[in-house]
Parts: sequence; C-alpha cells; structure tokens
Amino acid sequence: MRVDKMLQIDSSGLVTSVGLSTATAAAAIRAGLSNPQFTRFIDWGGEWITAHVVPMHASNPRTKLLQMAASAINECLASVERESIKGAALVLCLPEVSRPSTGDELGEFAIKDIAATLGVEFSTHSSTISAGRVGGFVGLQRARTLLYEGKADAVIVIGVDSYVNWPALSNFENRHRLLTSRNSNGFLPGEAAAAVIVSRPKPGVALRCEGLGFASESATIDADLPLRADGLVEAIRAAARDADCRPQDFELRISALSGEHYYFKEAALAVSRLIRDPRSEAELWHPADCVGEVGAAAGPLAVVIAAVACAKGYSGASRILCHLSSDGTERAAAFFCYGTLQ
Repeated sequence: MRVDKMLQIDSSGLVTSVGLSTATAAAAIRAGLSNPQFTRFIDWGGEWITAHVVPMHASNPRTKLLQMAASAINECLASVERESIKGAALVLCLPEVSRPSTGDELGEFAIKDIAATLGVEFSTHSSTISAGRVGGFVGLQRARTLLYEGKADAVIVIGVDSYVNWPALSNFENRHRLLTSRNSNGFLPGEAAAAVIVSRPKPGVALRCEGLGFASESATIDADLPLRADGLVEAIRAAARDADCRPQDFELRISALSGEHYYFKEAALAVSRLIRDPRSEAELWHPADCVGEVGAAAGPLAVVIAAVACAKGYSGASRILCHLSSDGTERAAAFFCYGTLQ
C-alpha cells in the first residue's frame, strides 16, 4: 500500500433507473432489483425496445443529462463540509466521441452549465474526458495528478451517460449488440450519473484507491481476432504494481459487464490467467444487471457501490478489484482497499 499516491473516497452521489440517490440505488442494486421499461423506439422485429430509464423529465436529452449530473454532484456536496471542497476541480467523464449521438448531449461547455445549475464555482483545472466506459478511471488518474501536484485539495469525478436515444440504439442494433426480440447476446441500454469526491488520504476509516492500471486490447469486440484478454490482464497487473500488491490480492470484483458474451469471456479469461488457485471464492458483481449499460458512468458507479458495500459491511472484502473494458482498445483496472489509516 503506497499512501503517497492513494485517493480517498470522501462522498458519493448516484442517479440511476432504480434510485435517484446513493442510498436508494445501492439498496436496489444490493437486492438485485431492476426497472426496465418500454421506450418509444421499436426494434427490427417490430417490438418495443426495453431500457433502464432514469425517471427525470426534461425538455431535451442535454437538459436531462445536466439535471442528472447536477443531482449526483449535489448529493456529494451535501455530505461534506463546503469549506473542505471550496474551489474543487470537476472531472466530467462523457461518452466516447465515436459513439453515434443526437448531437444534443453534454460537451465542452457542460462544466460551466453544471456550475451554474448548482450555484458553485469549480477550479480552472476542471476538465472533461470523452472516453466512454473506461473514462471514470482515467478521471481518477487525472484527479490523482491534480491532488498530488497541489493543484486541488478535492476533486469531483463524475460520469454521466445515456444510451436511450435513437442514434445509439439503432447503431448497436445494426451491429447485433442490443438485447432485443431478435438478439439474446446483447445489453439493455441505460442511463445514469455517478459521482465521487476524492482527496488525499486522511486518518480514519474509508475506501481508498490504491492503484490504477491501463492497457490496450487488439482483439476488440469488433475485431476478427482470437481473444486472450491480454489487454485486461495487463491493465490489472499494472494496477497491482501501482498498488504494490499481487494481481490476485482481492476478495471482490466489480465490473461493467452488461450482458454481452464477449465481455464475460474476456473477464473470465483474465481472471483464469491471474488466479491459479481454483479455491478462490471472490465474488463478481456487475451492477449493469440492475441499471443497464451506462457507459461513462460505469466506473464511478462501481466505486460508489464498493464504498457503500464496505461501509455497510456486506462486501466481505478489504481489497476490491474493479475493471472496465471499452468498445475500443482501452482497458482499465483499479484496486481499492477499505480500512483504517493511522
């Protein structure tokens, strides 16, 4: 454990289809509840497309995403002293640029819009990351740089995303990746906002990020190459080196798996190459079962679920491995520990 580069999770906020706060969403996910509903879109089989929709009403997609982000951040701010996060930097994680969209989503001006909505002022070191599913951990890495270079005392890392729009739905259905009446090997689209406030470690009991790792995978979901999970294995090994632990030193895994066979196979291959002990009983959690595919919100969501599970004592783990795989080549992993720091 290297205290000189750890990140402490100070507070969190969640907006999902099964709850509009951390408490309600985490409880629903723990219970395995989900709330999929028919959308106004129809698949190629003539059936309504099902999705996990956040119960917030807005005049357009951008306004809804702003409301979701503002709500998650506001929940974060409500549980910490305002003086401790005065001038905090905001790292906003957004969908990858390559994903088809309506053109009415959040962009470079989103940070100013969120600040105006909340009535707060964020640091000039605030930034956006358009990296999709792995963006949350890229955001944690950026937060660590800001904190340990003395550019911020607190950083808010938030992911906000929605697949519930026709350009995205039609694109993924055309690629046979959406769960529909004609395709069982696919995911249910979702939308969510997940936020955490991170800082340098302080004495006390908390969840802390020990290590981050990133790598590249050539055998992507769209590539006609044999899958060996080389990228995910290397990302986990890099995170373990960063955390000064072994790749197999975890009691719980949390991932962004959302239903597609490719990603389950990749995760299974990676763990089989890293863990030689067949008696390992580390559980695998995938919150997307309850909230759907949430893209850029997947990383922060995993961190929030880990923090709540540890705080409430049902994680059964002192060290947690979280790993993410994008639709492209990017792979990311992070080790978290829960306990008392003297």
